[in-house]
Amino acid sequence: MKSSGITVSMQQFTDKFKDPKLLSLVTIQLLQSFTFYGVRSLLVLYLTKNFFFSDQNALSLYGNIMALLYLTPLLGGILLDRYLKPSLVLFLGILLTQFGTLLMVFPNKESFFLGLAILVMGQGFFKPIIPFLLDYFYKDQNSAREARYTVYYVMLNIGACLSPFLCGFVSKLYGMSYAFMIVSTGSLIAFYLAFKLMRKEILSPLTLRESSSSLLYILPSIGVLFILLSNPHWIDFLLVALFPMVLGYLAYKYFLSSEKRNMRNIIICLLAFCFFVTLFEQVGGSMILFMERFVNRDMFGISDIPASTFLGLNPLFLILSSGIVAKVGQSLEERELRLSSFIRIGIGFLFISLGFLIVWKLAGLYAFRGKLNALWILITLFLHSLGELFIVPTTLSLITRLAPLKEKGLYLGLWGISVAYGHFLASFMGRLVMSSESNDPLNATNYQHIFLWATTISFCLCLILLLLEQLKRQTRREG
Repeated sequence: MKSSGITVSMQQFTDKFKDPKLLSLVTIQLLQSFTFYGVRSLLVLYLTKNFFFSDQNALSLYGNIMALLYLTPLLGGILLDRYLKPSLVLFLGILLTQFGTLLMVFPNKESFFLGLAILVMGQGFFKPIIPFLLDYFYKDQNSAREARYTVYYVMLNIGACLSPFLCGFVSKLYGMSYAFMIVSTGSLIAFYLAFKLMRKEILSPLTLRESSSSLLYILPSIGVLFILLSNPHWIDFLLVALFPMVLGYLAYKYFLSSEKRNMRNIIICLLAFCFFVTLFEQVGGSMILFMERFVNRDMFGISDIPASTFLGLNPLFLILSSGIVAKVGQSLEERELRLSSFIRIGIGFLFISLGFLIVWKLAGLYAFRGKLNALWILITLFLHSLGELFIVPTTLSLITRLAPLKEKGLYLGLWGISVAYGHFLASFMGRLVMSSESNDPLNATNYQHIFLWATTISFCLCLILLLLEQLKRQTRREG
C-alpha cells in the first residue's frame, strides 16, 4: 500500500528538487517502486498463463507474497535500529531486489520462486529505509518536513504508475520475461545512485566485514522464504496461528493502557485498515483476472490494452485527485464543517462500495452477452482511489497521533501487520468464492460473487464507522 494525502504549496514542492541529496533518495524510491509495482502487476497473470496455476492457487500465492512483503519490513526495521547501519540496509534492499527480479526472468519454476523469495527479502530491507533516511538527514528542519515527504510520496506513486503501463505493453509485445528484465533495470540504476551517495560521503562507506556479516541474517531468511513460497499453505497456517497472538497482544495493551479511549480508537483503525486492504487489493488478484477475461480493453485507438496496465491507474488517480480532496477538506474546515476521522474513513469505504457495485451490477448485465466496456473499470478504479485518499492517510495519522510517544514505531509495525493480514484475507475471499462455484476460469459467476461480497462488506463497514462516530458524540454529550 502507498501512503497518501500529504499536500503542500507548489513552491515548497518544487524547491525540494533543488536539493541533490533529497533528489537522489526520492529517485531511488521511484526506481524501487517501479520494480516492485511492475512485478505486482504481472504476478497473477504470469502464474496462470506461464505456470498454469488455477485461479485459487494463483490468488493464494499472490496474497501470501503480498502479506510477506509487509511482514519482512519488521525484520528490516529491527536490523536497521539495532544492528546494521543505514547505508548497508539501503544497498541490501536494492541489490536483493535486483537479483530477485533477474532470477524471475528465467521461465523456470524453481528460479522464479527463489527470485520471489529474494525480492521479498530485499523489500523487507528497502521499505523502511528511505523514510528513515529522510528523517535522519533532515531531523532538525521541521519547517520543510512535510514538503520532503510530499516529494517522496509523489515519486513513489510515479514509479508505481509507470511500471504497470510499461510492463503491460512489453509483456504483450515481447513476453513477460522481458518485462521482468525491464523492472530489474530500475534497481540497477538505483544501485548506481546509492553508490554515488556513498562516493560523496553522504552515506557512510561499507566495509567488507559489515557486508559479509549481513549474510548471517540474509541467507537463512531467504531459505525460509523460499520454503514458505514453495508451500503456500504453510504461510496460511503461519498467519492463522499468529492471529490470536496479535489479538491477544492488542487486548493486553488495551487493558494496561491508561488511555483506553485512544487504544480503542487505534484498534478500530487497525481493523478498518485491514479490511480496506482486503477490498482494495482485489485489483491485483480477482479484478485483474476479470479484466483479462471479461473486459473489452480496446480504448483510445489501442486494441487489447494489457490488463496489467490498469494497475497503473490507481497511483495516477491518486496524484491527480489528492490536491482536490485536500482543498475540499480545507474548504469544509473553513466553514467549520470538519469531518471526524471515523466519518472520513466511512466515506472512504462508501467510495470503495460504489466502485464494486458498478462492476458487480454490470458484470451481471454484460459478461454473458459480451465483454464489459473498460470505461466502467476506469470509473471503478477512480472511486477506489478516492476511497484510498480518505482511508489511508486518516488511519495512519490517527494511529501515530494516539500511540504512546515511546511506542510509535511499535504501532506503525502493527499497522504493517494489518496490511499483511489484509492481503491474506483478500486472497482468502477470492479463493473462497472461486471454490464455491464452477472452477472454469471463463465462468463470470465467480467474479460476480466476489464483487457482491466486496460491495456488501465495504458498505457495512461504512455504516459501522458512522454508527461508532454517533456513539462517540453521544458519549461525549452524556459525559
